[in-house]
Amino acid sequence: MGLNCQAVTHLLRKMAEKRGLQGLKVVSTRIRDGFFLLAPAGKHAFGTTPPAVNTATLKGWEFEHHCRVKDTVTGKVYDPTFNTSGAQNPTGIKCTASQSQGLVMTSIY
Repeated sequence: MGLNCQAVTHLLRKMAEKRGLQGLKVVSTRIRDGFFLLAPAGKHAFGTTPPAVNTATLKGWEFEHHCRVKDTVTGKVYDPTFNTSGAQNPTGIKCTASQSQGLVMTSIY
C-alpha cells in the first residue's frame, strides 16, 4: 500500500506536532482541470516512485490537486511528496482544457 500526497502531508503534520512543532496546516492546490509536473532526470515522488507518465518523450506526474504543508508562522510551504520547500516547490504546467473521447479523458496543456 502506498501513500498519496494528501496522506503524506497529514502524516508529516502529525509527526511534527508530536515533536512540539505547532502551526502547520495541510494546503491543497486546486487548478481547474489539473496540472502536469515534468520530471527532471532522476526525480522521484516520495523518494522512490518514478513518474506515472513515462514515455520516450515525456516523463512526469498529472495532478487534479496537490497537497502540501504550510508553516503558518513562517509562511513557508513544504512539499513532502518531492522533498522540497519554498521557492524550490514545483509548480507544473496548468491544463488549458480536457476532452473526453469515449472512456478516455485527454488533458491539453
